[in-house]
Amino acid sequence: YFRHIKKKDVILPVRKIGSIYLRFNILVDNSEELLARAKHNKMILGNWYKHIIDPSNVDYEKIGYKIGSCTQAEKFSKLSVNLPTYPRLSQDDLDNIVNFINNV
Repeated sequence: YFRHIKKKDVILPVRKIGSIYLRFNILVDNSEELLARAKHNKMILGNWYKHIIDPSNVDYEKIGYKIGSCTQAEKFSKLSVNLPTYPRLSQDDLDNIVNFINNV
Protein backbone atom coordinates (compact mmCIF):
# COMPACT_ATOMS: atom_id res chain seq x y z
CA TYR A 1 0.00 0.00 0.00
CA PHE A 2 2.78 2.46 0.89
CA ARG A 3 4.39 2.25 -2.56
CA HIS A 4 1.27 2.17 -4.67
CA ILE A 5 -1.39 4.43 -3.16
CA LYS A 6 -0.69 7.71 -4.93
CA LYS A 7 -3.89 9.69 -4.40
CA LYS A 8 -2.94 13.01 -2.80
CA ASP A 9 -5.89 13.27 -0.41
CA VAL A 10 -5.31 9.84 1.16
CA ILE A 11 -3.34 10.01 4.41
CA LEU A 12 -1.33 6.84 5.01
CA PRO A 13 -0.14 5.64 8.41
CA VAL A 14 3.34 6.52 9.56
CA ARG A 15 5.72 3.99 8.06
CA LYS A 16 7.95 2.22 10.55
CA ILE A 17 10.46 -0.27 9.22
CA GLY A 18 9.86 -3.71 10.71
CA SER A 19 6.26 -2.98 11.69
CA ILE A 20 3.56 -5.52 11.00
CA TYR A 21 0.23 -3.88 10.28
CA LEU A 22 -2.68 -5.82 11.77
CA ARG A 23 -4.84 -2.98 10.48
CA PHE A 24 -3.76 -0.62 7.69
CA ASN A 25 -5.70 2.51 8.49
CA ILE A 26 -5.96 5.33 5.95
CA LEU A 27 -7.67 8.68 6.42
CA VAL A 28 -9.93 10.07 3.70
CA ASP A 29 -12.42 12.92 3.64
CA ASN A 30 -15.07 10.75 1.99
CA SER A 31 -14.84 7.63 4.17
CA GLU A 32 -18.57 6.78 4.06
CA GLU A 33 -18.68 7.17 0.28
CA LEU A 34 -15.50 5.13 -0.12
CA LEU A 35 -16.89 2.31 2.04
CA ALA A 36 -20.20 2.32 0.14
CA ARG A 37 -18.48 2.23 -3.26
CA ALA A 38 -16.16 -0.53 -2.09
CA LYS A 39 -19.14 -2.61 -0.94
CA HIS A 40 -20.85 -2.00 -4.29
CA ASN A 41 -17.66 -3.29 -5.97
CA LYS A 42 -17.60 -6.35 -3.67
CA MET A 43 -14.54 -5.13 -1.76
CA ILE A 44 -14.50 -5.46 1.98
CA LEU A 45 -12.89 -2.44 3.58
CA GLY A 46 -13.22 -1.82 7.30
CA ASN A 47 -14.32 0.97 9.57
CA TRP A 48 -13.11 -0.43 12.90
CA TYR A 49 -12.16 3.01 14.19
CA LYS A 50 -15.42 4.72 13.20
CA HIS A 51 -16.42 5.50 16.79
CA ILE A 52 -14.31 7.39 19.28
CA ILE A 53 -15.26 4.75 21.87
CA ASP A 54 -16.82 1.36 21.22
CA PRO A 55 -19.37 0.01 21.43
CA SER A 56 -21.10 2.88 19.69
CA ASN A 57 -24.00 2.93 22.14
CA VAL A 58 -21.83 3.36 25.25
CA ASP A 59 -23.00 5.98 27.74
CA TYR A 60 -20.12 8.47 27.57
CA GLU A 61 -21.16 10.13 30.81
CA LYS A 62 -20.92 6.84 32.72
CA ILE A 63 -17.34 6.28 31.58
CA GLY A 64 -16.28 9.88 32.11
CA TYR A 65 -15.88 10.89 28.47
CA LYS A 66 -17.04 14.31 27.37
CA ILE A 67 -17.76 14.92 23.68
CA GLY A 68 -15.30 17.51 22.41
CA SER A 69 -12.55 16.62 24.86
CA CYS A 70 -10.55 14.73 22.21
CA THR A 71 -11.29 16.70 19.07
CA GLN A 72 -8.49 15.19 16.97
CA ALA A 73 -9.55 11.62 17.75
CA GLU A 74 -13.19 12.52 17.09
CA LYS A 75 -12.22 14.05 13.74
CA PHE A 76 -9.99 11.17 12.65
CA SER A 77 -12.55 8.52 13.60
CA LYS A 78 -14.85 9.98 10.94
CA LEU A 79 -12.10 9.83 8.29
CA SER A 80 -10.86 6.32 9.03
CA VAL A 81 -10.93 3.37 6.60
CA ASN A 82 -9.06 0.12 7.12
CA LEU A 83 -7.57 -1.73 4.16
CA PRO A 84 -7.33 -5.53 4.20
CA THR A 85 -4.18 -7.16 5.58
CA TYR A 86 -5.20 -10.80 5.96
CA PRO A 87 -2.62 -13.49 5.07
CA ARG A 88 -4.45 -14.90 2.03
CA LEU A 89 -4.73 -11.53 0.31
CA SER A 90 -3.54 -12.11 -3.26
CA GLN A 91 -1.50 -9.76 -5.41
CA ASP A 92 -4.56 -9.35 -7.64
CA ASP A 93 -6.62 -8.37 -4.57
CA LEU A 94 -3.98 -5.82 -3.58
CA ASP A 95 -3.82 -4.40 -7.11
CA ASN A 96 -7.61 -4.08 -7.23
CA ILE A 97 -7.75 -2.34 -3.84
CA VAL A 98 -4.95 0.09 -4.73
CA ASN A 99 -6.51 0.90 -8.11
CA PHE A 100 -9.87 1.43 -6.44
CA ILE A 101 -8.41 3.78 -3.79
CA ASN A 102 -6.41 5.74 -6.38
CA ASN A 103 -9.42 6.20 -8.66
CA VAL A 104 -12.32 6.92 -6.29
